[in-house]
This record gives sequence, C-alpha cells and structure tokens, in this order.
Amino acid sequence: MELDTQRVVSRKQFFRLGLAAIADKIAQWSPIPLDLDDRPDPAATLPLRPPGAVPEPEFVQRCTGCEECVKACPHWAIGMRRDEHGSVAGTPVIDPRRTPCYWCRDFPCIAACPEGALRFDDALIPMGKAHLLREACLAWSGNRCQSCVTNCPVGTEAIDWNANGLPVINPENCTGCGVCLYVCPAEPAAIDVLPAAKARLQTP
Repeated sequence: MELDTQRVVSRKQFFRLGLAAIADKIAQWSPIPLDLDDRPDPAATLPLRPPGAVPEPEFVQRCTGCEECVKACPHWAIGMRRDEHGSVAGTPVIDPRRTPCYWCRDFPCIAACPEGALRFDDALIPMGKAHLLREACLAWSGNRCQSCVTNCPVGTEAIDWNANGLPVINPENCTGCGVCLYVCPAEPAAIDVLPAAKARLQTP
C-alpha cells in the first residue's frame, strides 16, 4: 500500500499552522508576556513613592536604594520594590493596602534621604490623589459605612459627605497617603490612589 505523502504533508502543515495561530492568540491576550525579557520598563507603572519624592525620572536617577527612608519610617509604611525589573527595582514604594503613609509632621523619611530623591520644597507635593470607585463603595451601594471619612488624617477637607450623605473626595486637599484605601472594608477596595507622577502626566 502506497503512502499518500501529499496528504501527510498537508496534515502536518494544518497542525503547524493551527498551533501557530493558537500561540499568536495567546501572545495577544495573555496578561503576562510570553517572553518576560521583553516586558516594558516597570517604571511606566509609576509606583506610589514616599512623601517629598521628586519627579519620577529624577527620582530613579537620584535614588541609590540605600533604604534610609525605609528605616526612618516609624510606621514601616515604606518598602523596597524587589519583584520588578528595570529602573523600579530596589527603590522605595508605598503599598497603602498593606500599610499607608501616616503623613508624619516631621517627615523623617525625607530628612533621612541622603541623595535628594525625597526633599522638602516650598510646597510639599502630595504623594498622589485618592479616587473613589462608587460602584464598589459600600456607602454608595446603600450600606452603612463611614470608614474613609472618619479615618482620613486630613479630615473632611479631603473626604466629606455630600448632600445625600455619601462620601466624596476633594482632590485639591488629598495628600495621597492611602489611609482611606487601607481602612476600606470593601473587597476589592472602593478607593484607588493615583500616584502624583501619574496625576501630573494626566494634567492638561
């Protein structure tokens, strides 16, 4: 019995093309790139920096990863980014869902920075701006919750009740400390904190 080589080749081509198409779809839709070495610089994510951080491009140039700000924080709110690549690796960040910044009056983290990556200016630039996700907010969903308003260290100047008794954020007075995000009982949290660097980029 003779082998139909033309049919065998066509079948191999079919499966080869089929697997290539599947791989192409995975590359397009997977949230994690197949080639991790080709990931974009994580600095593009613009992490939440400690108080007094200079603009991001200057920050990553000045910061040496000395961890002095980490040691100086009395609340252990500052951590070092270890799980990233590129210019963000080994630099200080704050994850408010884990531990927020309590906006110390004397800002020991800034005083401890030897390289000027954190510094006092005429007006201290807020770390970021909190944003309320109303669709996830318990109060906006008809439940009784006052966590963000009663725990904000700035007070009602930053988060207050509107005429309907629902929480609203005044971004002009928000420091981006993330205490509201930390205390939010919703899961996922109904508060997001936009880092100052990203907020400046989005300003017209």
